[in-house]
Amino acid sequence: MNPKTNQIQHFSKNHKQSSKIAKSIPLCMIEDHQHNIWIGTWGNGLFCYQRDTGIFTHYQYNSNNPNSISSNVIYDLLLDHTNTLWIATWGGGLNRFNFETQHFDHFKHEQDKSDTIIDNRVCHIYEDHNHNL
Repeated sequence: MNPKTNQIQHFSKNHKQSSKIAKSIPLCMIEDHQHNIWIGTWGNGLFCYQRDTGIFTHYQYNSNNPNSISSNVIYDLLLDHTNTLWIATWGGGLNRFNFETQHFDHFKHEQDKSDTIIDNRVCHIYEDHNHNL
């Protein structure tokens, strides 16, 4: 929906680009600094809808690609004060998306390491007034 015009754009389940997202359960959405819409889903990864081209990009976990997103269950998305996209995943820890390389950096719990996140099941991301996540 465009809040300025109150126009709603519908996507058909049969549309080639949107058929995968139409079959997904969206859990979170966010708009980035380029006005793209990011959609995190339960079990089907992350989608990016580029408004200027009308194209959906689908990001999924790939065990053969260390630069892929670390889980297909996306609970939360955050765009921080530097326009960095953070992705909270269930089982894959916290991910940071690099807009230039289109790769994901992973922050995961490692047993017996105190300088890692406490758990790989991340439900929410919050940035405080000091810019800490």
